Parts: sequence; C-alpha cells; structure tokens
Amino acid sequence: MIYRWLIPLCLLLCWATLRGESSRALPDAPYAQKLAFIQSQGQPGNAEVVSLLIPLLDDPVHDYALAALHALGEIGTPAAAEEILRRTEQPDFRYPTPRDHAMLRAAQLLIRSGHLAEATPLVDWLLESPITHAPVQKGALLLKVQLVAHPMSWILEEVRESKGDTRQMVIQLSAQVDTGLGLGAQLLQQSTLTDREQIQVLTIAAYKRDPSILPVLSQILGAEPSVLTDVAIWAAGEFGEVEHVDPLLVLATSDESSRQKAARAALVRMNNPAVDAFLRNRLAEPVAGQVVQAEVIRALGGRADPAAVEPLLALGRESGIIGREARRALGYVAPLTELGQVVEHWLSTEDSSDASDWQRTAYRIILRQADPGPALEILESHRMAAGSEESRGRLNGLMARVVEGGTPTADS
Repeated sequence: MIYRWLIPLCLLLCWATLRGESSRALPDAPYAQKLAFIQSQGQPGNAEVVSLLIPLLDDPVHDYALAALHALGEIGTPAAAEEILRRTEQPDFRYPTPRDHAMLRAAQLLIRSGHLAEATPLVDWLLESPITHAPVQKGALLLKVQLVAHPMSWILEEVRESKGDTRQMVIQLSAQVDTGLGLGAQLLQQSTLTDREQIQVLTIAAYKRDPSILPVLSQILGAEPSVLTDVAIWAAGEFGEVEHVDPLLVLATSDESSRQKAARAALVRMNNPAVDAFLRNRLAEPVAGQVVQAEVIRALGGRADPAAVEPLLALGRESGIIGREARRALGYVAPLTELGQVVEHWLSTEDSSDASDWQRTAYRIILRQADPGPALEILESHRMAAGSEESRGRLNGLMARVVEGGTPTADS
C-alpha cells in the first residue's frame, strides 16, 4: 500500500523544489524520480522553469546536470539559449559535447520561432569552435544558411575560404537548401576544388536539375576520359539533353566495360522524346562508323521506341554488327504484329548465325507478351504453311520452348 503514495509524493517534492517552494525537497528526492522530473521539463517554450534549471548545470551529480542541459536546449527560449552560450565562457565546463548539442537544438527552436538575432551567436560559436563535432557542425551550417540574406553567395564564399571536411559539408549543404539555379556552375569555377569535391558538385547539380552545368557536362563528355567522366555520364542521363547523345554514343564504345555500361544505361535512361527522334535520325543518316551506329541501334532497342521498328527491320536483314544489333533490338521493341515477319526472316535466312538471331528475336517478342496464346497461333499458322520439314521442325521447337517457358538458345 505504501508504494501507492510514495512515488507521487516524491514527484510532488521535486515539483515543489523547482517551483521555489522548498529548497531541500529536490536534493532529498530519490534519484530516479528527480532525474525523470528534470527530463520532463524539456518542452519547447517552457520558459518558467529556465531559472530553476540553471543551478542544476553545476550539480555534482552528472546525470542531473546533463538532464538540465538537455532540457534547456529543448526549451529553446532566448533565456535558455543565453545560459547555454554563457557556458562556452567556462573553459573547465564538464560537458562540452552535450552543451554543443543543446546549443544546436536551442538555435533550431529559436529560428523556428522567429528569434533569428538570438540564434545567430549560437550558430556562429558552433561554426567557429575548433572542438565542434562534425554532426553538430553540419547542423550548424544548415542553420547558418537560413540566417544569411543571400544563401548562394554565402555558400560560394564558404567554399572559397574553407578546406577539407568543412568545405565538403558546405557543398553537401547546397543539396539541402534552395539556393536557386546557377550554383553548380559557379562552384565548379572554383579552381581549388578537389576531384572528389567536383564530383559532389556535379552530382548535386544533377539531382537539382541545375541547367547551369550543362555546358560543363558537354566539355567533360567530349574530352579525354578523366575522374569526372563517369559522374558526367550519369548526370547526362539524368538531364536527358539531346546535345549529350553523340558524346554518350562514343563513350558507349569504350574499351572500359564499366564506362561502356554506364554510357549505354544513360542513353536508355534519358527521359526525353527528342532523344528518340535524334537517334532515329542518326539511324537514317549515320555520321560515324559502324561501331557507333551499332550503339545507336542498341539505344533504340533499350528505349523501346516503337517508331524505330520499321528501320530496324530493314537493318536486320544486313549482315555483320549492324544487322546483329538490329535483330537484337527488335526483340525488345517490335510488337506482336511483327512476329510473322520476323519468323519469315528466320526461316528464309541461309546464314545460320543470322537465322539464330532471328529466332531469338522472335522468342523475345513472345516473352514480352502477357498471354502467349496469340503468339502461338501465329507460329502455328506459319508451321502449317511451311514448305519444308526443316522449317516445321524449327517452329515445333520454338513452340515447345514457349509452352515450356524455356530460354532462347545461345543468347548474347
């Protein structure tokens, strides 16, 4: 029975002390109840308990002092922030890291409540202190950009003046704030940026769709491969600008497999109908060698451009790399209505390698169908009309694989 009233009584004694009604009740309260009560006072705007929490910052019991410090940060009033900042003047203050976290939290609440002038000295101290930990410094940078009149100018100045991890944090910060367009190109003009920092800038600018870096991308893609080439390839795929198609086609022929794959993926990922039209024009009027032309065909297949079916069918009858890539692309773009024509090419082609390509093309077309029934009907009609046992045997084999759900032979 005694426990029913003991805990409430302890909490009441704690409250009495904090309200100034008893100077001895809080020290005499049980540890857990006293700590829980101090922690419960950390509510935004709870200004009335600030003066009562301040003495606890020097309490010999560490947990009480830390709880009071945390509570002041969570209260976040000008008076609470002033007291936390005052502790920076004490070189022997026992809890510098918790103090900095409390200062950051108080600054956040001050900015949220419109007390920008009161938040400024807290943020500035955190940024100027040599002992501020990286997570707190990053948070302070994010608050600082909310306090300055011109965020873009401030970021540019910080990038010019700062070094190492701080500069990288400022660059990362540009992804989180609305600085307007144009920041990417201005940052890239900083001659002191490391390769890693330039990659950061390009990545962030691409995510933000900052068109100011488009000329920079063109320059990087058209130059000799460098550490920036791979990120420029990715960024070009994100922007989807026609001006980058030709450089990407050339990079898609690279001997370096990872770069080749990245360029091919970027060509497919470009979300711009004008790119399809540009590639079809390149198909009709090739301006480069067969290797690049093959990449044009591969890109059209990957993009599943239905308007490319007719020219791809014509190119599929050719031999060599162009015909092979055209036949492969048709498997990913040709509709079911073209299956009959593909089957006819397969059965009439004398070259065994080309015939195998047409067979795989037919099978890919069928695999893309939700219901294989109509495709099987087309194959059956050609089987009935086949003029040789060999052709009927081929069709029987393909129909069996469709029914069994197998894979085409010797795919590349």
